[in-house]
Amino acid sequence: MNQSAPGKDIKTFSLTDDPRLAISPVDPLRGKVISAADLRVLLDYLLSEHSALAVHMMRAIVDGSSDLTEVKRGLTLNTIDLTGAIGLTYGPDGAFAFDQLWKQHIQFFANYAAATTGAQRNKAMRDLHDYNMDFSSFTSTATGGRAPMSAVVGLIHTHVAQLISQIDAYREGDMASAVAHQHEARVHMYEISAALAGALADQQPITFPGGAPPAATIEAAHLRSEGAQLTLDAAWSAQFRPELVAALNAEVHTLALDDTQGTSAAAACVARIAAHDYEGGTDCSRKVLLDLSS
Repeated sequence: MNQSAPGKDIKTFSLTDDPRLAISPVDPLRGKVISAADLRVLLDYLLSEHSALAVHMMRAIVDGSSDLTEVKRGLTLNTIDLTGAIGLTYGPDGAFAFDQLWKQHIQFFANYAAATTGAQRNKAMRDLHDYNMDFSSFTSTATGGRAPMSAVVGLIHTHVAQLISQIDAYREGDMASAVAHQHEARVHMYEISAALAGALADQQPITFPGGAPPAATIEAAHLRSEGAQLTLDAAWSAQFRPELVAALNAEVHTLALDDTQGTSAAAACVARIAAHDYEGGTDCSRKVLLDLSS
């Protein structure tokens, strides 16, 4: 069953793929593309999904799980969508620069999870630090300083620390801490989304008009997305360590959902994953989360 063993070189993406081929040049005379509110909700969804999938990728590597193939497929689709969102603002070249940086940092997380020595883990951490500097510089420059480098550095530092903390706890068998860090990592992505969406909308108010969405709109979208995401986390985790399912299900039940739409809509996806239809379950889960976040 094992596709890979810890310590083995894990390749997450091909850096020779060129996302520019699927992204149209920006028309300087264009009007509205999507509202600023919709941009925020879109980035909330995509970035929180990135965090969830990165967690499962790292755990699959530690476990030597054959499910790594499907998790990597999910990360590929998520990265394509994120690159497309950046392309709405900066066109093919800006999207390409983002894509290369984003794929590299996912690879560095994979390297950390696969590491079997302190030297290997330290190398992965140095690479993640360098990525933080490069990505923060890119974001600050691209947004004309609307997302200041110092602020982005802090946000990405927290993102890295949370994903590293969850896999360290998972590796040690501390399931309570692993789940806590996993949840913190996903919620933190909303802060990154707020900073990025705000900067993009401020930079291009005609393309993304309307200003920031009301807090109630964001909170409602987060609640629905969290309910579905947590349920799907439990389904993925069942393939890795059964102990995680109870902890994640407890989180679902304590989440104050306004209705059961998120968990009920996810039930079909959970069933498909449980039946080892990982491709179908992954496609289903992405549709559920996108619908709930819109």
